[in-house]
Amino acid sequence: MAKATSNTAASLNKETVQIGNGNDSIVIVNALGDIPGGRTLKMSAEDFPNGIKAGHVIIQLSTGEYAPMPVSGSSYDSLPASAEYVGVARYSVPVSDPRCAIVTMGQVNAAACPYSVSSIASNLPHIEFLYADA
Repeated sequence: MAKATSNTAASLNKETVQIGNGNDSIVIVNALGDIPGGRTLKMSAEDFPNGIKAGHVIIQLSTGEYAPMPVSGSSYDSLPASAEYVGVARYSVPVSDPRCAIVTMGQVNAAACPYSVSSIASNLPHIEFLYADA
């Protein structure tokens, strides 16, 4: 009796995609706490055509969904109604794969964050923003 064989194969390796500004390795100085398993972000290519970079502030919407903090020009926009601050993105996240590791406690290099966090830092009391602009 002939042995059955299968020609079905799948690669478990994801295609490598380079995004961000190369600061991923220096933004999170010390991650002491995070959301286990991360969260899938609600973000569109219209709002974030290049995805988000490490250090981007993450919020939770009133619907329970997680999203990047809105941006207006070269700074964070205002917090949407009934939303709350959660943490910061540990790594850059493309729109095509919006899974995000979210740091909720630790130290963040504010100088390497994509936008100024000076007006937001006090809303994330478990994160110490080092080298923040004055």
